[in-house]
Amino acid sequence: MSQLNVYIPGAALPPHGKSWNTYLWQAGLTLLFLNAMGAATLTVGGSGAPCPNAQYTTIGAAVTAASPGDVIDICPALYPEQLIITKPLTLHGIPVGGVQRVLLQPTLTDLQNLATEAVITVMNTSDVTIQGLAIDASHNAVSSCTPFLAGIHFLNASGTVENSSISGAQLTTSTGCKNNLPFGNGFGVKIEATQPAAASYQVSVVQNSIHDFTTNGVLATGAGVNAQIQGNTISGVGPSGGTFQFGIFIALGPTAQITRNMITEGLCGALSVSDCIGLRSEGITLRAIGDGTVVDSNIIMNAQSGIFINGANKAQITNNTISNIDAMSGMDIQGTASGAFTNSVIQGNTISNVGPIDQNASLDEEGCGINEYSGTGVSGNTILSNTVNDAYCGVAYVTADPVQLGTYSNTLYTELNEDLYPNSFPPAMEPPASAAPSGMVTTASALPKNVTVTTQEITLDGTGSTSADGKPLTFMWSIPQGSPSAAILKGNSATPTVQFGQPGLYKLQLTVTDSSGTSASDVASVDFLGN
Repeated sequence: MSQLNVYIPGAALPPHGKSWNTYLWQAGLTLLFLNAMGAATLTVGGSGAPCPNAQYTTIGAAVTAASPGDVIDICPALYPEQLIITKPLTLHGIPVGGVQRVLLQPTLTDLQNLATEAVITVMNTSDVTIQGLAIDASHNAVSSCTPFLAGIHFLNASGTVENSSISGAQLTTSTGCKNNLPFGNGFGVKIEATQPAAASYQVSVVQNSIHDFTTNGVLATGAGVNAQIQGNTISGVGPSGGTFQFGIFIALGPTAQITRNMITEGLCGALSVSDCIGLRSEGITLRAIGDGTVVDSNIIMNAQSGIFINGANKAQITNNTISNIDAMSGMDIQGTASGAFTNSVIQGNTISNVGPIDQNASLDEEGCGINEYSGTGVSGNTILSNTVNDAYCGVAYVTADPVQLGTYSNTLYTELNEDLYPNSFPPAMEPPASAAPSGMVTTASALPKNVTVTTQEITLDGTGSTSADGKPLTFMWSIPQGSPSAAILKGNSATPTVQFGQPGLYKLQLTVTDSSGTSASDVASVDFLGN
């Protein structure tokens, strides 16, 4: 049986006769080592659960009984339990008889005077894994900014949440904390560090479904946090909730690797552009973050800003797909929160349908695929090989960040210099319609002329007619007085069919009218000899 030996540089030596395997002394703290092969598995089966041999009927009892490093298998059932975990454990929802729905749905209360009420609180520990659980925080009484509300809360702790669903972190009054920026209240997963910056916390949020939250799907805040947020589906409602809403929010010191997530929010709907910006949703928000944060290969749809960055250094914003953005831009970039946005790479992103393309884009300096804010400390960044389709502009850049190899389609303007605003943001006017060639007049051309036929049905041709203004003509074919009667099929088209009756010389008149009401006529002539 192997054991885990740990050495921390600078630690004092253990007392004489004691081994590192028993004690590790540093700053007066004792580290309890874990036997690397001694983890036990405890089984929980709640009321009605299909696990007759379960040792515990509640998760809380198993958590209390478990030793650090143990695994707690939880059978499918509804568990009205609120948990606090302070030791390394794995909580694992297991399938039984084809059923795999382990639902934690407690009535939330204030436990241990914590500032955040959560279904599961993980604090002051490491190596906690939450796997295959449905976390529902909807049974809460939180209506304002206090206490904070979350589905899962990591507080000065490390661990993993994977293959779970987290929902219901909604205030009873959706607008009860709308002005408490930057965070608001109501979080799917909240990762928080309040200890000195020297501490380090690693939290992974992987392959989860996160929805029905008021403000943030995932929030990571505090220096010392490193968050891996990967492969999640995060669904919000956008401005219709009456407050700001962010899919993923990294703020005030953490570093993060945000990759391959699917994030949807909501569009402005009936709100004016100005009101919508005041209640905006953002797919991914980075605010005064740690160096080296990566945002790669995410899909973001239906928001006012796909990725909003306010203060970062050495960030990598690459290969993201952003679409259906209204009121703001695909990416909004500034440095105000930390004083700078520098030494970062924005490359290989694809952004489409940024609208509406109207005067608000010009007035608000928005409506672009990528939009850097002038005068906010943005400089020294690489903007390379991004693709923008259907927007007011492709990239609005600051002079210190030249754009390289951009690809633009259906943009009123390709690249604009933000430092020259307002002169650099011209009115959002569509290109004028093409004028008719000089000297054009409206004429009618009716064919054929002076032909002899033996077939009873032929096609007439008015396609040679011209319009003075270059716009489409209207067509009307008729049989003038004195000509034998005939049947004209689709007589309001350029190429109708005529069916003759008795032999004779037929006249067929074409009248065309242009968009100004000017008309012209011409006559086709056909001698029908009969069959």
